[in-house]
Amino acid sequence: MGQTLVTAFSSSPPETFSVDELNFLDDIPDHLHLECPICLQVMTNDPYIISCCGNHFCGACINSSKRTNPQCPLCKASNFEVMIDKGLQRTINGLRVKCIYNDSSCDWIGQLQGLSDHMSRDKRQGECLYPVVKCGNGCGHKDTRWKLTDHEGNHCIRRTVSCTYCLATGEHRDITTSHLGVCPLYPIPCPNNCRPGLKLPRKQMKKHLSEKCPLVDVQCDYKWAGCKWIGFRGDHEIHAERSESEHLLLVSMATKTLTEENEDLKKEMKEMKTVVAKMAREVSRQGKEIEELKKNMIVLQNKPIRLK
Repeated sequence: MGQTLVTAFSSSPPETFSVDELNFLDDIPDHLHLECPICLQVMTNDPYIISCCGNHFCGACINSSKRTNPQCPLCKASNFEVMIDKGLQRTINGLRVKCIYNDSSCDWIGQLQGLSDHMSRDKRQGECLYPVVKCGNGCGHKDTRWKLTDHEGNHCIRRTVSCTYCLATGEHRDITTSHLGVCPLYPIPCPNNCRPGLKLPRKQMKKHLSEKCPLVDVQCDYKWAGCKWIGFRGDHEIHAERSESEHLLLVSMATKTLTEENEDLKKEMKEMKTVVAKMAREVSRQGKEIEELKKNMIVLQNKPIRLK
């Protein structure tokens, strides 16, 4: 596989590395100090030079040291100045290196300043396929970047999937567990086990139980006529055939009773009409009396009063 030479300029502060984990393509001059004496990381990000002994430190380390101890960490001088050494930073970041994962078949070659962006070890997505990173679905699983693609698409418990039955989407761990308990199209057996192997979509089960299940208790169609039979829906037809004569008798008796009740109601209605008519006549009579009283009151009000 051919090697790729890359010159990159990082858009964010570069990741720090130790000398031991870097694969330099060229020999490093003896006078070029790469490591910060405090954190022992290569000074890719803002190396500082101190005035007392001329040594270099990374900015974070020397500033932290000055806050806790005013002396130089190496020569112990009490008074010294620090200044960023942009020249050293350019020299270090311009060194040519192979990818840290060169042994894993990554053929990237470029300047040290581009290595951090190439690997992007703190991100799910990146150019290099070999850093160990976290699953992009948030399940917490870690693996090399190239292996995670299969994990995220086929094995991750938090991957997005569609329900096989209703096509609702969600995380695999939910769709395959709790969702199936409420999925309207998930096939479920009849709670009465009316037919072994029979499964219906959940949303159809209510109708099945109320209209079709042969093992649901129902009342006789002639309950209105007085039949007391209660039994399985599947036995209702047999009951109807066996009780045909009984049902005819019950219907006859019920019809007779209804006829008698109807006659009684007619009689009551006739009596009520008579009472209503009588009350109407009484109301009319009282209305006439009230009108007569009103006329008399008007006459009395207009008649002059004579005092004796």
